Amino acid sequence: MNPNQPGIGPPLATVHQLDVVPIRTQLDQPLHLPEADREVNRWFSGMCRTNPPLDRIVWEVNNGRTELFTISAAEAVSGCDYQPDTNRLLVSPKYLANPYRPLLWKLVLFRLSEAFARVPLARGDADAVRLRNQRQTALLNLANPVPTGQPPVGMVRMYHGTNRFNFYIGSDGMSIQRDGLKTAQGGMTLGCKRWEGTIIRREYKDLERIAATLDYTHARGYAAEHTEWALGRKQGALTVRDLADYGGMVISFDVPANFADQKDTWRHDDSGASQPNWQASKDIDASRIAVVEELAIPHPPLVSTPPPTG
Repeated sequence: MNPNQPGIGPPLATVHQLDVVPIRTQLDQPLHLPEADREVNRWFSGMCRTNPPLDRIVWEVNNGRTELFTISAAEAVSGCDYQPDTNRLLVSPKYLANPYRPLLWKLVLFRLSEAFARVPLARGDADAVRLRNQRQTALLNLANPVPTGQPPVGMVRMYHGTNRFNFYIGSDGMSIQRDGLKTAQGGMTLGCKRWEGTIIRREYKDLERIAATLDYTHARGYAAEHTEWALGRKQGALTVRDLADYGGMVISFDVPANFADQKDTWRHDDSGASQPNWQASKDIDASRIAVVEELAIPHPPLVSTPPPTG
């Protein structure tokens, strides 16, 4: 692999075989689309068939509309953009290639969650609200499942949220994949959440420290913020970037179970609600680092019932 080529990374696991089933629409009729679009819609239809809750969400997004939820190959600023008016998902052609297909799966689920959030909902119906939120959370967990692997005996697993640019390409001649996590970058440039570089310039409490957490969902949340940054949704960082090149990701490394006793290396991160969060004052070698999640998507929009009146 060329480490200077953005958005590629190591080979990703195949999600599903293509052409599992023909395209399904509300009328069970084939869609008249260009060949590239037919192929990707067959692939997505197969995904729906193997994930019934997903099939139901697509049905709800389509319900009452003349335009069915369709994936189309077209240049998209973020790599995958949803058009509400046409109920169409525009996907940059490069995502149709097999090396990118696992990323496309995550992006389709992310954009589908945004489309699902637009479906009318009786917010006064507590059961309907609960079901909507359950389905949205299911989309997140389908895109970014909690890892099931366990660290070796006597070790615990630390997670770190970053982005694909930091990991595969890097800044100042250093990338995480090649050089590991460097304390010299802590709180600045490569190590700092990039939007904070615009807002506060640097994180003083994190200077020359490597932030990590024992909780995967915390790291996934941090990584999703990197994705939001790439989408131009952070204060002072409104540029939209291709998520294959800049989207958030989660990496991990293992440390001895008694790491907290190593006072010269580890200290607890006491900022905010950070019980499982820690900071290290020594570098983490690249050979110890594994990729856990290639693309973290933002948490789907959740809704709440209105407060009681009277």
